Amino acid sequence: MISQQSKKNLKFIFSLLIFYIVLFEFLLPRNNFIPQPTIFYESFLHLWSVYHLLFPLLSTATIVYLSILISFVFIFYFRIVIIKNIISYRATFQVFNIFKYFPAFFIVLLFSLWFKDSLSAEIVFAILVSSIMLIKKINQLILDVKNEYIIFAHQINPNKMFSEVYWKSILPKLFSYLYDLQFYLWILILIYEFISESYGIGLIYKQAFTYNDIGAIFSISITVSLIIWLSNFLIKLIEKKKIYWDNE
Repeated sequence: MISQQSKKNLKFIFSLLIFYIVLFEFLLPRNNFIPQPTIFYESFLHLWSVYHLLFPLLSTATIVYLSILISFVFIFYFRIVIIKNIISYRATFQVFNIFKYFPAFFIVLLFSLWFKDSLSAEIVFAILVSSIMLIKKINQLILDVKNEYIIFAHQINPNKMFSEVYWKSILPKLFSYLYDLQFYLWILILIYEFISESYGIGLIYKQAFTYNDIGAIFSISITVSLIIWLSNFLIKLIEKKKIYWDNE
């Protein structure tokens, strides 16, 4: 059953599509800002026949989502150690806040200069970024754990305080952070591939940019947006069926 909000969203998208077709296909001449619908359609077909988008798309998507999965599994298995160290050495962790003033582009540029188009380096980079971002989020969420839960667990069973109280308290918000993390990681990996010319969507972007193929650039962006949207849907599904259910 489609909700009223979903129907409204579909109507809005359909209206926007009609507006785009009428305006840029019939009323406005060809321009360098937004491609005509016919050019956009041809560019979309060329992505698969000329740019051979399928395998670069699979490569980049695999790096993004595999790195998130590896990072999350790593943090899950070492959650007690991570939480204990964050609590014990909070002042030390606060020192790392200085890195938030470094632009992400700087880190991407360094890795690109150091390792060029190495696929292994790109995977390591993605896993490091995912892990650091998740640990940083844990560091923030720990402050929100209710004191009464901590006191109660400390009195009843101190051994399970970190795995039961802290972890289960922060897990819903930590999992919800995956929405932002995957978007952030997509941007970084695309920049990485664009700069280093390593195999993936970023390289396709660079080729389209070199050929001044604005239709291809729009088509790639919409394709990536659809993947992120589908991933968000999957995250929301897992969140509702598994994460919140386990924490009830």
